Amino acid sequence: SRGIRRGIMIHLEHSIIIKSNIEKVYNIASKIEYFPYFMPHVKTSRIIKKQGNKREVEMSAVVNGIKSHWISASTTEKNKKITYKQIKGVCKVMGGEWRFNKIPEGTSITLIHNFDVGFSIIGKLIGGIVIKKWVNKYSLLTLGAIKERAERRK
Repeated sequence: SRGIRRGIMIHLEHSIIIKSNIEKVYNIASKIEYFPYFMPHVKTSRIIKKQGNKREVEMSAVVNGIKSHWISASTTEKNKKITYKQIKGVCKVMGGEWRFNKIPEGTSITLIHNFDVGFSIIGKLIGGIVIKKWVNKYSLLTLGAIKERAERRK
C-alpha cells in the first residue's frame, strides 16, 4: 500500500422556482456580501479580492449549532451562472455552481455542490453524512431566503 487516499466525491443538487424575473433573482444571489442581512444562518460574508467577474469571498455560517468558516473563489456569468470553488474550509474539496434559468413561472435556480470530506474511510462515511446533512440544510435555507427576498413586492 502506498498510502494513497482515494476521494469519495459527493454530488448534491437543490433547485427552487422563484416567481420573479431572472435579473432580480441573479442580482440577489450574486451579492453574497449581503447574505448576512437576510439569511440568519450566514454570520459573515465579505469579498476579500475582486477582479472583473472573479472574486474571493470569506464566509462563516452556523447550521445546527455548528460554526463553519471558509474562503471560496467564484466566477460570475450575469443572469446565467456562478461557479465556485472552496480555497480553505472544512472539506478537502468543495465546489460547484449556481445555475439560473428563465422559465414561464419566473426563474429557476439550481445550486450544485461537489465535495470530498477528505478523511479516512470511516471518517469519510461519518463526515460525508454530517457534511451532506449540513449542505442539504444550508442549500435549502439559502434558496428559500433568496426566494422570499425576490418575491417580496417593492
